[in-house]
Amino acid sequence: MGKSKALCIGINYGKTANALQGCVNDAKNLQKLLVDSGAVAAEDITVLCEPTGEEICNAISKLAELSKSQDLDYTFISYSGHGTQIKDTTGDETDGKDEAICPADFGMRGVITDDLLKSLLQQFNNDTTVCFLADACHSGSMLDLNRTYTSRLCTLSGDATLPGKIAYISGCRDTQTSADAFDQDSRQFTGAMTSALIKAQKLDEETHHDVFALVAGMKKLLRAGGYSQIPVLSSSFDIPRQFAFIPHRHRVQVAAKQKTQMTKQPSISQLCTRWVKVYHLRTQRRSSESTALMALPRLQSTSSTSKRFGFACSRRICR
Repeated sequence: MGKSKALCIGINYGKTANALQGCVNDAKNLQKLLVDSGAVAAEDITVLCEPTGEEICNAISKLAELSKSQDLDYTFISYSGHGTQIKDTTGDETDGKDEAICPADFGMRGVITDDLLKSLLQQFNNDTTVCFLADACHSGSMLDLNRTYTSRLCTLSGDATLPGKIAYISGCRDTQTSADAFDQDSRQFTGAMTSALIKAQKLDEETHHDVFALVAGMKKLLRAGGYSQIPVLSSSFDIPRQFAFIPHRHRVQVAAKQKTQMTKQPSISQLCTRWVKVYHLRTQRRSSESTALMALPRLQSTSSTSKRFGFACSRRICR
């Protein structure tokens, strides 16, 4: 196994007006996926729950230092929490808005902008593959990478190129919101996008070594579940046909083991059918059960939008 490290961040914002329910679960579920796949050993994964902005920046900087001092082959970073947009003051955004993530203390100390995230990623070893996942609202161009993919077609943008090998999957487009959702299989709240990623990895072996197949599977599951959010794949380099966003180093052993098992796993199409049923059930219960299968946005939103989704935000936030 090559040298690898991971950082998984989840923020539920505790007992605040901006509280979410699935973000800490996202971080822990991704930690499990990394360990089970063999991508990163358990002792090489840092999980941060409810971190401050300083703690997030320090953790990413430390990971960047390790990428150089330990000559890491692979690093994985995930953020699950609120996302927002603020006025661009540097003139580098065509839409005039900077995307940003919201640490646990954002109310007092502010947000972490895409410009700051980009400066942190510039510290990494250029030979280290950095895979970044953000399950947050308005997260499409959170890293301002200059290659964006539709299926396997690449579109170049005017954004400054980051050095190294950075691949990024967002929870949605810049203009969209990402949802907290109740997962029927695990019986817990999670991010709809994070849940789709994990399910796609479990159901289709092609997603283990093909990030394009992974994103396609995620989109299919989200559509079937009734979610309008569309994950975006971008990068700082030309992604080859065979590129693993989460390497499955145990893939051969797991495949051999599964051949001896009698229980047949559902296909993505079968799971999509199940998600459709869950979505309709959620729609039927929403008016009468406050804890029914709701989709809560992870973005900064107005109070009227917040009420519509069954919770109150004193500021424009949700994921």
